[in-house]
Amino acid sequence: MATEQSLPPTRIERRRAAVRDEALDHALALMTEEGVGALTVTEVARRMGIRGPSLYKYFPSRHALYDALFARGLATQQAAVRAAVGDARGVAALRAGGRAVVRWAVEHPALAQLLHWRPVPGFEPSPPCSSRRSRRWPTCGRCSPNPCGSASWRRRPTPTSRSASGPSSWAG
Repeated sequence: MATEQSLPPTRIERRRAAVRDEALDHALALMTEEGVGALTVTEVARRMGIRGPSLYKYFPSRHALYDALFARGLATQQAAVRAAVGDARGVAALRAGGRAVVRWAVEHPALAQLLHWRPVPGFEPSPPCSSRRSRRWPTCGRCSPNPCGSASWRRRPTPTSRSASGPSSWAG
């Protein structure tokens, strides 16, 4: 017996997804040309050749449009990190992943602003997007919580670099 999850999308669902994707493509082009804050549902609809209120069937607000763009950007960034990390482990994986994030941000400046800065006042990604964002690094599956074994990420002070007013319990 077929379940709802195993049924192929209907013609209406495919059309709806196509319209959403087209709107996101136009929104991304608008943000790239004029800045992330210049995005409006009305302008995206105009570029698509439809009336503004029609697009509200797909995105109930400008923030919903930003949220969908955030999810798209996060997915492409995570794919870039996974591809760059490959089979690397530990520090090599972190370096490859870091380089991939920077490379991705240079190639996709509008999405990078949306993911890593807060250029839109009042916009916060929805909980599904923000929880995926907080798990960004572990998704590659190659990095352990402490890739350097017992080493610390921050440099420990040496006796000559400690100040007289510093804590006496510094690890040495």
